[in-house]
Amino acid sequence: MIEPGPYRRAFDWRVSKTAKESIPEIATALVGLSSADYLDILEDYLTVTRKRQNNRMAMAKVQLHLVEEILVAQKSIKHYRQQLDELKAHIRGAQPIDENLKADISTVERELFFHRAHANCFRAIGDGIAWRALKHDRVALRALAGNAVKQQILEQGTINELHQWSTTFDTGQGLGILNALTNWLAIGDITVIKNDGAMEVVEVKSSNADSMTKQKQRMRAVTDLLTNGKGTLEGQEVEIVRLDIAVENDLPILFGLLEEAGRSGWAGGRINNCCHIEAFDPRVLGSAEQVWKRGIEQTQKEIAPWTEQDDVVIRMDSLDILSFTPNCAPFSVFPFPARLCVELLTGATNYSCFLNLTELGREFERGGWQVEKGPQELMKDGGDRDTPLFRLKRNGMHPEIPPAHVMRISMETIRPSVFIRTLDAIFELGPGRLSPSGVIEYEGEKDLWV
Repeated sequence: MIEPGPYRRAFDWRVSKTAKESIPEIATALVGLSSADYLDILEDYLTVTRKRQNNRMAMAKVQLHLVEEILVAQKSIKHYRQQLDELKAHIRGAQPIDENLKADISTVERELFFHRAHANCFRAIGDGIAWRALKHDRVALRALAGNAVKQQILEQGTINELHQWSTTFDTGQGLGILNALTNWLAIGDITVIKNDGAMEVVEVKSSNADSMTKQKQRMRAVTDLLTNGKGTLEGQEVEIVRLDIAVENDLPILFGLLEEAGRSGWAGGRINNCCHIEAFDPRVLGSAEQVWKRGIEQTQKEIAPWTEQDDVVIRMDSLDILSFTPNCAPFSVFPFPARLCVELLTGATNYSCFLNLTELGREFERGGWQVEKGPQELMKDGGDRDTPLFRLKRNGMHPEIPPAHVMRISMETIRPSVFIRTLDAIFELGPGRLSPSGVIEYEGEKDLWV
């Protein structure tokens, strides 16, 4: 049950040497991004990466197009960032404050957000390429994501990386992925999935010796972890545990709610004992305001019993995960039609989950796990973004439920029973068989995404 990743000794790395805002502004930017013209382009890119994933020529061509799109977006970002700095410098010296300057700043901030969101849409499509190439191996993807980084396509660096990347195709080695096209591949510059299924992370050598040394260390740590099943992840000793557990979810219900929202502007419903989902399509709401109002009233009515008994209820929104988060699959691999996926990527369609944490604790207790400490107690102890939501116990075992699990329950509609069965499986291993820093990989994960 505790074992290395599927790549075992076939996972390797090397170094390649080459020759020489505000809410209104954000809302307005998202409206522009969700126009039919942009959605058509994004849908076409996503469709090709799905439909032609085994056609190397198609995958090479689409990556080159994505490089071009992101380069244009990054140049626009640089332009508007410089313009914003200049305007802010002017407004600091203006007495009284010039209203025209304020309006100009709002316009530039809107454009800046638009181009950042635009670039992120292309990277999310690149993330889908990576997820499919790695067979939806979530542990491998999480390890390769490393710490949060801001991916950049720099002109000279891109030329060097493209040279090495093209060699992969020219020599028929396999599928090469430009890591800068993704959020998830942050270790090295190129990830190669070879013809025999082996994988290789390639760093295109830079002149910065310190940077190269650190990158070598990161690549070595990742390959050791994925090859041996034990190693270091984000400075912590971990081991991989692969469980043959079906990842049961309610994505079909979410899909139905999103489709209904596309017709009427709003849809909502309880998907399990803990979660209430509401879906919105702002493009429809302009002509269906009464539907939206009735929807909000219905949601308040649905969750009223929770609030009346002082249950702890949190809300998570799909708009909050448009940028990269390692705790949620990218929308480009959700098992929905390509058009709906890009609508989620751009915020044209979105959804919220109201998660009853108190009821989630009751679910654990019905599953045979006592809640030793709940969310409120743990937060009082000095909580931060990594603070667990629950500390459970059973016969001397005291597992914790991290925020990542709660994110998956809310945004991926994973059923709480999956995590209860996970705890049961770990409990059956017995004391000392698994370190507190075990990383869980579900064999059924590959059947969940597309």
